[in-house]
Amino acid sequence: EPDRLGHPQTVVLAESLSRRAILAGIRAGRSYLAESAALTLSFAATDGRGGHAGIGERLRAAADAPVTVRLEVSGAAADCTVRLVTDQGVLLTTPLPAAGAGVVEWRTTPAHAAYVRAEVR
Repeated sequence: EPDRLGHPQTVVLAESLSRRAILAGIRAGRSYLAESAALTLSFAATDGRGGHAGIGERLRAAADAPVTVRLEVSGAAADCTVRLVTDQGVLLTTPLPAAGAGVVEWRTTPAHAAYVRAEVR
């Protein structure tokens, strides 16, 4: 169907539905691509001292500080795989449960991963 909308879609984490807020979210990197509206993601990196960063944000932490990366997925296809990609390459690959929903956690340090990108395929 060439006129079908929302497949795939760009999800933008914005303060409101205004044009200004949506563009600000895109500029800040607070967005992701999804195959359908059924797929939702929650992604965060936290340190042991209360620091938190979500999609498109930066976590300020010492190079050797332990960081937990957490990805929550729902609405994915039954045979999907989660990959966590960093400046060092693909450092974690794991299947999602057959229900297409689940949580993946991975521990690292800023020295080992300058950034983390999550892929659900």
